[in-house]
This record gives sequence, structure tokens and C-alpha cells, in this order.
Amino acid sequence: MLQPGNDVLILTGAPPVVRAISSQLGHKPQGNILEPAPEWVAKWYKGLKVEDHGGPVYTFPARGYTVFCDALAAMMATTLLGAAGASYHAAPESSVQPMAIHENALLIIGAPSYTAYMARLLKATPYSIWFDEAGNEEVLGRRLDPKAQLYRARRDPQTSRFLTVYGLATLLPGQPGRPRPERTMNFCGFMGSAGAQAALEFFRSPAALRDLKQRFRQQGLAGFPGAYQLVVRCGVDNDVAINAVYQDHMVLTTVPIIE
Repeated sequence: MLQPGNDVLILTGAPPVVRAISSQLGHKPQGNILEPAPEWVAKWYKGLKVEDHGGPVYTFPARGYTVFCDALAAMMATTLLGAAGASYHAAPESSVQPMAIHENALLIIGAPSYTAYMARLLKATPYSIWFDEAGNEEVLGRRLDPKAQLYRARRDPQTSRFLTVYGLATLLPGQPGRPRPERTMNFCGFMGSAGAQAALEFFRSPAALRDLKQRFRQQGLAGFPGAYQLVVRCGVDNDVAINAVYQDHMVLTTVPIIE
């Protein structure tokens, strides 16, 4: 992926959002799908330091936005690819058909709850992120191993905002029978959290990669394996990762087949 001249496609997740917009008195904003905002949304919006036209607040649905920590992770990826001399371009994951991907490498950033291709890929891997009905929250772990540890986010009891979350990096060769992409890197976290950002931060750190390579060496591997998954833990401040700490990893002996 980092070879000079390599062609990389970066896909970022785009969760469904309902956007608020101000209006003038007596004039409805332009647009076909508009609804008056609920009272609590209008009150919240009026309290922000944003443009206010003096009229009611309206809402409309959209898929054209990215979670900030996902966008930050994409920025980090482009910096790394640019420094290596690789070419790249980016697109929302929701607008790309997997069969139309022709690049040599694919980098996906987001969360399986709103990134469909990522969710499909993680159904074939040991580690995944899914909604745990018993705990009423998303968890990270090995879905098919009931004895394996489940990683759960830790929240501030006063504000309910994240304090600690987990991220998952999945590195794979291309699917059997498909010459491209030759390499796929998948960085994900809990819905709207900083886990994907932390996982990518880990791969930007020479010290972190040296430590990971040493862990592979202890398993009898001479270098980085062709397919593996890595779990990282990170502290969070205002929904942005402030560190990236190794938690666990698993070497994949076979290429997961996307069904």
C-alpha cells in the first residue's frame, strides 16, 4: 500500500444524520424533504453560535457527512500515503460499489453500524464489532467464541460521554480470484467513537509498529503476517482519541471470505 506510485482508495463511513437549518420568518428553507424541528432540537440549535435567520428551525435527512474522528483518521492516512509517494483518492463508502473498486489497495474507515461494506467484511473475521442486546450497547470481541473477552466502552457517569473506547484494525490480502485490491486495511470503532482514529494512529507510530513486530517475532514470525487483526484501546477527550495502546491481536491463517 505504501509503495511509491501505488493507487489507494480511501473509503470513509457516512452515517445517516438529521441536519438542523435556520429559516427566515414567513419563509420555509429551500428543499423538498423538510420538517419543523422538535422543540428540544430548536432550543438546542438556537443556543449554538451559528447563523440564525430569525425564523423556525427545520430538519432534513442526509448521508453526506462524516464523523469527525473518521475524517481525522482519513487525514492521517493521506499524510502517511503522501509521504510514501503513493497516490490516493477518497470517497464516501455509501457511494461505492465493491465490484467497481479497481485500485491496488483499499483503506476503509468508519464503524460497521453505518459502513455496510465494513460490516460485511467483519462478518467473516474472528474479531468484530456488534450490538450486544443483553448489554444494550456495542461491543468488540470474537463473536463466535463465548469464552473470549468482550471489550466495552467506558463512559463518564455524569455526562455519558466516552472516556475509553476500543478500535479494531483488520489487514487482509485481496479476495481469492480478484486481482484487486491487492491489500485491504479496515479501521473501525464503536458507532461515532474514536476507535477507528486510534487504530490508524497506532499504524502511524514507528514505536507501536516495532512493538507489534516484536510480538509477531515471539510467535515465530519473521515479519508482519499477510492477514491479522489488532485491537487497540484509547482514552477519549470530547469524542477524539488522545492515545492508542496495544490491547490484543490475532494472526489469521486463512483469508476470510466475504459472503
